[in-house]
Amino acid sequence: MGGLWTSIFALMTGQWNPIPLNWSGSFREARSSEYEVNWHRYVRASESSTILPVRVVSDLTRGTVANPSGLVTGEGGPTILYRPRKGDEIPSVTVDFGQNTVGILSISFAGSSTSALPSEDKDADIDRDMNNERPGIRLAFSETLRFLSNVSDFSRSYNGDTITPGSDQIAVRKDPYVWTANHGCQHRGAADGKGQVCADGLHGFRYLRIYLDALPSDKPYTTPHGRVEIFNLSLALSAFHGTPDTSTGGSSAATRT
Repeated sequence: MGGLWTSIFALMTGQWNPIPLNWSGSFREARSSEYEVNWHRYVRASESSTILPVRVVSDLTRGTVANPSGLVTGEGGPTILYRPRKGDEIPSVTVDFGQNTVGILSISFAGSSTSALPSEDKDADIDRDMNNERPGIRLAFSETLRFLSNVSDFSRSYNGDTITPGSDQIAVRKDPYVWTANHGCQHRGAADGKGQVCADGLHGFRYLRIYLDALPSDKPYTTPHGRVEIFNLSLALSAFHGTPDTSTGGSSAATRT
């Protein structure tokens, strides 16, 4: 009888736990594990701070482009854009990074030629090389396909220091190298003092259009025709790389939403 009154007293004074200690501990661990797994699916960060495109938007490929899928798969050799003459259709390829991201783009070029095909007039090609004239590549960035065009849906030059018309420009070198989209111009001394062959640097986007063309204002450094070969491209993520292991936590209530 004394044991019964002791239990009743413990229950009334809050000193008795009706749930066995070992069971309640297992329950808490199970709930904790459940939340830990569940919230991971809301983390949209990539596994690496180096972001690669996930696909080529094939129905947006224009002009003469060989092996466009090589930009994503890395197979079949470099992706090659050809444009024998200025009046020919502008070759372009569009890649999708899978979701909106932000950072500095790098392109690994396999080289270029001011003649679209190796069998064309080599003397003319040598003359252009001596004049520093290189095939031009232009880049346009967009968060959506709807607003994708030959200029970016938004770029640094739309506000403040205007050095581009909304696209990034590249004078592609003859030999292989890696180009990085640093803000600024490849050449100084333009009449307006802003330089020539310029890039806006940091971009937030999902889709990237790459096309072989040149601005008239970038003469004599770029030409809107020729042949450009690209090995691959990548983005150095500039945002905080938030992953499960870098989380500083949050309320369990927020986790349950």
